[in-house]
Amino acid sequence: EKRSMLVKCAETTLNSKLVADYKTFFAEMSVDAISLLGDDMSVSSVGIKKVTGGSVTDTLLVPGIGW
Repeated sequence: EKRSMLVKCAETTLNSKLVADYKTFFAEMSVDAISLLGDDMSVSSVGIKKVTGGSVTDTLLVPGIGW
């Protein structure tokens, strides 16, 4: 399946990062975010909002929101 291949690719890039322990969590979220872009595929349409507090796994993808 295309999605599982994309997740594996994303996991590979996260192996040496600080979030390596959560690579599957973030890889799946990254693939979801890119998939929402559709044919446009403009990565500049994806934003990251950092919020102090909580844990890494409190991270979530919010489609359609802009800051």
